[in-house]
Amino acid sequence: MPGEKYTLKIEYRPTTDAIIDENQLIVRFITGELCVRELKLPYACSVVKCPINTDKCKIEFPCLPESESSEVVVQMQNESKDRTYLLETVPPNLQLSGIIVNPLVTSLAPGRSTLISIKYNSKFRDITYETMDELYKPKELEPEHIPGMTVRNKKLEEKIKKQKEDAAANAAPSDPKAKGGKAPPPKAPPAKAEIPGKAVKKTPQ
Repeated sequence: MPGEKYTLKIEYRPTTDAIIDENQLIVRFITGELCVRELKLPYACSVVKCPINTDKCKIEFPCLPESESSEVVVQMQNESKDRTYLLETVPPNLQLSGIIVNPLVTSLAPGRSTLISIKYNSKFRDITYETMDELYKPKELEPEHIPGMTVRNKKLEEKIKKQKEDAAANAAPSDPKAKGGKAPPPKAPPAKAEIPGKAVKKTPQ
């Protein structure tokens, strides 16, 4: 129809492992019974076989009850002989799919393999009243909800601080001059004990 747009999807499937192809795609527009217009779309492609192989072509998770999970381990192998590849896995949105991939990024040396864990968490997800922006917006977690993070215990900190202050006060010298205080009054000499049997001379007043 006039003014209408149509998206054309083109898929290229090579028959060899390595190929460089340049050609044209011919698109025909039939505008009438005896009128046809052609549109030529040039293309170029370079095909190289991917050296990364996996032991699974399809992953299926069973039907699980609420709040249960299922895990599948996939082995990825680098069959290249002289090139190291950086393997990055892009999982779907966690809030929509419930799929967790670990690790997301890993390095594969030539001839080496690695294991990737794909875990599915079964949960009822009601996204009727949420927009796409709200679903993809990152959420800020509180410290007590972040794995590996601990919350500060203020009461324990105050108790430890008080214990340190008491220990420092007990270990400090008893000389008050060292702290800028006044010297203590001199102590009175001890009274002499009376010897039994000896008269005491009294002076008249």
